[in-house]
Amino acid sequence: MKQLRCQRKGVCSVVDGLTHSDDIADRFADKYMELYTSVTYYDTADMQVIRDELNKSLCDCDVESSVVVRMDDVLSAITHLKADKRDGNFELYSNHFLYACLELALHISFLFSAMLASK
Repeated sequence: MKQLRCQRKGVCSVVDGLTHSDDIADRFADKYMELYTSVTYYDTADMQVIRDELNKSLCDCDVESSVVVRMDDVLSAITHLKADKRDGNFELYSNHFLYACLELALHISFLFSAMLASK
């Protein structure tokens, strides 16, 4: 079996025809803002129903420490994910979790705790 040598690839110095680092940074910022604001419509009533159900399940349940998923648990699980893997169905990639902000892990821990505590 032929062993492949690890070859480091250089950082691309041209992005969308831009070569200056400030211009490239501005392009990424613009694309991020475009992506961040691309979902302009969602049903606020549906979202409120989801919030209410989660709040009710969190408030009404007698949560034992054995059914609480801590943020540290979620962060630990995320560190074991392999990069660039996808679920196959919903275009959800492991990179979404690996490079997300810490707040995502917090919300995932709340969600999992609520799911485990629901009857």
